[in-house]
Amino acid sequence: MQELSASKWLKVCLLFLVLGLSPGLTGCGSTSNLPSFNINGTTWFVYNTVVGTPGENEADPFSFSQSSGSNTIAGTTPPPQSQPLNGDINGSAISFVFSLTETAGTTAFTYTYTGSFNTDGTVMSGIWTSTNPNKPSGQWDAVINLAPPVSITGNWNVSHTTNGTPGEEGPDLFSFSQNTNSTGSNIGGTAPQGQNIVGRTGSFSVFFSWVGSDGTTTFMYSGTVNISGTNMSGTWRDTSGNSGTWTATKSG
Repeated sequence: MQELSASKWLKVCLLFLVLGLSPGLTGCGSTSNLPSFNINGTTWFVYNTVVGTPGENEADPFSFSQSSGSNTIAGTTPPPQSQPLNGDINGSAISFVFSLTETAGTTAFTYTYTGSFNTDGTVMSGIWTSTNPNKPSGQWDAVINLAPPVSITGNWNVSHTTNGTPGEEGPDLFSFSQNTNSTGSNIGGTAPQGQNIVGRTGSFSVFFSWVGSDGTTTFMYSGTVNISGTNMSGTWRDTSGNSGTWTATKSG
């Protein structure tokens, strides 16, 4: 059998690669920008942190609309201003822009949100920037407004890992309370050192945060609850740039 030279092997491999490519692929390395999720008709409760300011601001309801199969999204910001927003979804990434006038002010500032969905499309998180010099940037998290099928009320043993650090830390005892009413399902409770927790659940997703003992660092945990309401897991990050994973087991 005749041996193929290196250059001929390359041509043969390229031929098989071309034959195996999807007809819709338009260029090397390109990826689909079709939206992974449709958020038409949904309301999301958005929590914001502001750089230089401790804590998460109270959740605000954002409403979204989206045509089927379309990347483009529209919607409105929370009352009372209820300003229009617009943006797009590219795969699991989302971005949107809106303008707001601060209370008793006359200047409209532009806010730009960029982030991504979790695996089941019920939690979003990312960063935001604005033209407001008093609130230039921060981080945001959002939970979809869907009734949770389980309650996380009670005590939980929470362990976490920190990226770049071997091993798992904890478990630490967290206490959660959950209040489900006409406005959704809010989370309260206390962190291990007695700090107040704020957060929300939607479907099987959960988000909660608290200000650390230093009074400046905000810790933000998001994840999912299992169907029996006995275990949770997800990812966390803080306003000091740390991040990692976490797991929790209900203890009572």
